[in-house]
Amino acid sequence: MLNPIVLSLLSVVIFCSSSVQAKNCELQCIEASAPLVTSQPKDTDARVSDGRICPKAVREIGSSDRDALTGIEGLEVISPDIAGVYFNIATSLEQTGDHKGAISAYEQCISLDKSNANAHQKLAEIYTLMGRYALAIIEYRNAIDITPEDPAIHCQLAKAYKKMGKLNEAAKSFEAAIRLDKFNLEPRRELIKLEIKRNNLLRAEKLSREILIIDRNDQEERTRLIGILGRQKKYVDLAHFLTDEISRYPAESFNYYRLGLVKESLKDYKAATDAFLKSIALKATANSYFALARIYMSVPDSRKAREALIKAAQIDPKREDVNEMLSLIDKEYNSSSVGTAPKSPIKGK
Repeated sequence: MLNPIVLSLLSVVIFCSSSVQAKNCELQCIEASAPLVTSQPKDTDARVSDGRICPKAVREIGSSDRDALTGIEGLEVISPDIAGVYFNIATSLEQTGDHKGAISAYEQCISLDKSNANAHQKLAEIYTLMGRYALAIIEYRNAIDITPEDPAIHCQLAKAYKKMGKLNEAAKSFEAAIRLDKFNLEPRRELIKLEIKRNNLLRAEKLSREILIIDRNDQEERTRLIGILGRQKKYVDLAHFLTDEISRYPAESFNYYRLGLVKESLKDYKAATDAFLKSIALKATANSYFALARIYMSVPDSRKAREALIKAAQIDPKREDVNEMLSLIDKEYNSSSVGTAPKSPIKGK
């Protein structure tokens, strides 16, 4: 008996002569489903209708099946691309979640056509999903050997390397993807994340700025660059960048808050105070009041610091750093001859 196959998935053309009767044919037909892709003989019987033939479906086809088909009287089989047959079967099995079956079919496809880059790539994708990264890397590299100019495969290979912790190899593959497609931002973003992970912040900054040259309005990248500059303590550059952010989004309080932090780091307390007050005017938060209190303590101005801390405590009564600083200031008031301190909102103060 023949293995049942889904001819709707296969690059196999079957047609029967009128001499082949249903009782003699090992193929059982159902409703028309597979297009006949070659001219139909004049004496084709009722088993072929309107240029279509319909066998019952299922799994795989082998050389023994093809021999059996050609052995049936009056039946001709033309299979110009058996590798393509296996590729189609693998794709269908993959869509149903049958990864084991799909792997087997892709391997059969590759055994028949080692130059099928798509089969290598699809096989690698399944291995990646299964967490079998070493095998995925082999197949991605096989695909690249066949189609070295495809940036997507280089990017996929890089991600597999990254999953295995091979960060140097991952970086090289991301760089290859970038060289092949300078305007595709995905490999650049991935490489930036990788360089941050490797603490190559200068390289990450350069890549981030390159993305902003391509798209100045890329807010995701603008936010990432702020973080990169902050980690490098490039406060002057960061202040300039945040000033530009404020010019773009003047109603965003968080930008003023971040600018205040930068100015505080630069010990420009007046500019920091102005930035925190602007942030509070747009949206009062415990963070902004606490930051303002730190500035007042640095000036120093304990009374204004205490007032800011009380505001912070009113917004977030459970915040420990606020309460601790407020307790220290209260002790200072209690041990000094300065006038009566404002009432604290903290119980027992």
